[in-house]
Amino acid sequence: MLVTAALVATACTGSGERTEPGNDDPYLSLLRGIARVVNLAIDAVDNAVDAPADSPDQLFLALADTRAARDLAIARDRALRLEPGPDHQADHDRYLTFIDFALARARDLDVAVASQDAAEAAAIAFDLEAAAGLLFVGLSPGACTAATFNARLCRQPVSDEEFATSIHPHLLRLTAAYLPGIDELPLGLTPVEHSAYIATIGPTLIEVLQSALTGVRNLTPPPEVAADHEILVAYLTQTAAAHERSLSAAGFGDMWSAAGAHAAAQREFCTSGPALSAEGRRYMAVFFLDELGICFDS
Repeated sequence: MLVTAALVATACTGSGERTEPGNDDPYLSLLRGIARVVNLAIDAVDNAVDAPADSPDQLFLALADTRAARDLAIARDRALRLEPGPDHQADHDRYLTFIDFALARARDLDVAVASQDAAEAAAIAFDLEAAAGLLFVGLSPGACTAATFNARLCRQPVSDEEFATSIHPHLLRLTAAYLPGIDELPLGLTPVEHSAYIATIGPTLIEVLQSALTGVRNLTPPPEVAADHEILVAYLTQTAAAHERSLSAAGFGDMWSAAGAHAAAQREFCTSGPALSAEGRRYMAVFFLDELGICFDS
C-alpha cells in the first residue's frame, strides 16, 4: 500500500516557517503526550509482526493485543481538541492528516487479523512506520522533536551550501520510507507469506528509490564528494533493480528468488555506506548510518 500522497508531497517541502523546539511551548508539550501514544501503538504492531511465532494463532493474538485502532482513535480525539495557534497550524494539519491515515490502516489491521492475513498485517505495519517517518520529515524542527520516535529524522543538513540542502531531503525520505522495508523479513511470517509481503510493499520501495534517484542524479556535488555522489547514484540504481527482481519473483510465486533479491538489496545498502569517504559519510550519514542493524549479520 502506498503512503498517502499528501504525506509524501509535503515531506518534500516541510511545513512552512521553521520554529525551534521549546520545552515551554504549551502546544508542543501536549503534542508530545499524544505522539507518545501514537508511537507506542505503531511500535507495538511492528514488534508483534517481527516477533518469532510458533503458530499463526500466536501472531494474530499478539496483533489483536496491540489494540492499535483503539489507542490511535483516542489519540486522534485528543489531537482534534488541540489549539495550535498560527505558529503551529501547518504542523497540526499535517499531524491530523497522518493520524487519520494511521487510524484507517489500524482498522485495516483489525480486518487482516480477523481474516488471518499475515502478509497484509505485515504490510500494514510497514505502512504505519513509513507514514510516521514521512510525517516527521515534513514537520518543523520543534514539532518534529516533540512528535518523533526517531530523532534522526529531525536532523538538519550538514551545511547551508546548495548540495547539502538539496540532497538532505531525499536522504531523509529514504530513511523514513525505505529503510523500514529492508530490515529482516518479518519473523512471524512463513516463506509463502514473505513472498506475498514482498509483492505488497515492493512497489512502494521501488517508487521511493526511483524518486530519490531522480532527485539526486543531476545534483552538482563539491569536488571532495563527487565520488561519493556517484556511489549514491549507483546504489539507488542497483537497489531499485534488485527490488524489481524481487517483486517479479514474488509475482510468479517464486518465494526463494524473491527473498534472495530482497537480501541483495540489503547487501547493496551494507556495502555502499562503508565505501563512502569520511566527507561523504558526513553528508549522507542520516541515511547510511545503520541504526536499525540491517547489516548486523551481513
